[in-house]
Amino acid sequence: MSSFFKDKKQTKTQPHVKATPEIDQINAQFSSNLEENIETFKKALSNPSDLNTRNITIFDLQATVVFIDTMSDRMDVQKVIDDLIKSKLPLEQSLQFSFKTYTNPETVVRDCVYDILAGYAFLFLDGKDTPYSFMARKHEGRAVAPPINEQVVRGSHEGLVESLETNLFLIRKNIVSPSLTVQKIEVGKEAQKAVSIVYLTNLADETLVEDIKTRINSIDIDTPFSISYIENFIEEYTISPFPQCLTTERVDRIAGNLMEGRIAILVEGSPTALIVPVSFFAFYQSPDDYNTRFMIGSFYRLIRYIASVVAILLPATYIALIGFHSETLPSYLIFLAKKSVETIPYGPIVEAIIVEIFIGFIREASLRLPTKISSAIGIVGALIIGDAIVQAGLVSNLMVVIVALTAISSFTIPASEMSLTVRILRFPFMILAAFLGFYGILIGLFVLVGHLCKLQPFGIPYLAPLTPIKWKDFKDTFARVPIILMNERPVESRTKNIIRQGFSRWWKKE
Repeated sequence: MSSFFKDKKQTKTQPHVKATPEIDQINAQFSSNLEENIETFKKALSNPSDLNTRNITIFDLQATVVFIDTMSDRMDVQKVIDDLIKSKLPLEQSLQFSFKTYTNPETVVRDCVYDILAGYAFLFLDGKDTPYSFMARKHEGRAVAPPINEQVVRGSHEGLVESLETNLFLIRKNIVSPSLTVQKIEVGKEAQKAVSIVYLTNLADETLVEDIKTRINSIDIDTPFSISYIENFIEEYTISPFPQCLTTERVDRIAGNLMEGRIAILVEGSPTALIVPVSFFAFYQSPDDYNTRFMIGSFYRLIRYIASVVAILLPATYIALIGFHSETLPSYLIFLAKKSVETIPYGPIVEAIIVEIFIGFIREASLRLPTKISSAIGIVGALIIGDAIVQAGLVSNLMVVIVALTAISSFTIPASEMSLTVRILRFPFMILAAFLGFYGILIGLFVLVGHLCKLQPFGIPYLAPLTPIKWKDFKDTFARVPIILMNERPVESRTKNIIRQGFSRWWKKE
């Protein structure tokens, strides 16, 4: 037993010491012998079964083309082979422009391994100690489609996909600017993935860019399976239920935030991007707010804020009224509420938790089942089972209405991560209301507001521009003013150029 704990203690990693990625541990070198180079390359790749080799003769030299079937397109590889065989130019002239060369002999094998895993095909020549490579990557994958989780009525319908190259193309298509910069960082010690940091050099704060690069470079993990792994490693307040990075699938939303001086983070294989830095109010903004007239957009944004308050406090308020403060209700409402709960064998807190769990069951079942079946499950759960538990006297009609209204309110928030946070927050408020009534709700509100005031992700106040107050930024917070009056970028984006636009309506006659 003692040896077991001793071994466990020895496996602990030291702080601030990052493990060397597996691909960086390759220290083999190529020689001028063709067969030895092929064997060296196969050994570095662990001799996979999908590694394809083709022996050809070009320029009176023995050569071998090496590529991975599952990553490279055979037609593209065959086209290059045919061009090389038919070429009558000298060797160096044939390879000058279309092939990639490797100049560092110490890292050439490692670089080749990384490139072939990215879809490159390699040409080994007898008598050459370094190979040539050309891009032959397969372009199979999901086509660009409307984002699933961020539907809008008006505006762009282009969403991100699982291909990082395609996502960067979509962003560059939306922002045609030489200031748009993309910096790639490889993350993962067993299986590396490309993480891209996208920003505008003339707008984004350089200190913030370096801070984000430092946080990403410090990640020591086998591989980041999705963008959520990156989010968890770079955020400062991991215990807080509130998201500190805005996740989005919309290309136009990424472009809009980049133009405000923010930074986007994308990962290969993930159809979602992170936007930093953002404040609390960014999670309630929707592209539809800017694609409609400002009065309509402002109205529906206010609806979202009201819905969040309802989603958090309505069940707790009901529990406090029934259990502690029923005298504050009008007499006819007291009679209605008492009649609704008089046959329920337990308190309103138990009743609320039962209904909340029941709605959670329906939601999870709808997400896991196919689309055509999930809608039927929702109808069956809401109508048949919901009516049955009311008729059985397990919950009251009024509680079903309260919880259903709460669930609908939480779905109005555009950002799914904030919507989930709002759903979770209602439970501690219900517990406080069950023990202390309205006093418990007030205590919960004080703790919640204090926690929000304390958060400063990426160096900006989470409640900016509310705390500290920046009156100019209120133009696009609880409501928005006409676009012609939004002349400055928000301060919380830490932009280097605060001026967004000039006066464009000089042509209008007063």
